[in-house]
Amino acid sequence: MIPTINSDCFMASNGDGFTIYDENKNALKHNEFELMQFTNLHDKKGNEIYEGDVLQTRSGIGYMVFDNCGYAIKSPGSEAVDCEFSAFYLECEIIGNIYENPELIS
Repeated sequence: MIPTINSDCFMASNGDGFTIYDENKNALKHNEFELMQFTNLHDKKGNEIYEGDVLQTRSGIGYMVFDNCGYAIKSPGSEAVDCEFSAFYLECEIIGNIYENPELIS
């Protein structure tokens, strides 16, 4: 399980690449976090939805992926990817993410 950072963090160039720092300016090791891309979508509680978030939908559970159509929802165990209108996500609720809660999609 790789924890995610649910707070402000920042990157700084270190000459060989970059270093990620948490809100207390502590440097994080590359295996201590997973970067998650914001989708510009929100769930029914107003929470920001990120790639990798697991959502409870009307028809079950799915998780956010980036696909040919943009951000989409994928059902566990299925190859199908559903590209939905943004209003669809306003009826969903984030229940975890694939990094901290992999059991939700197994």
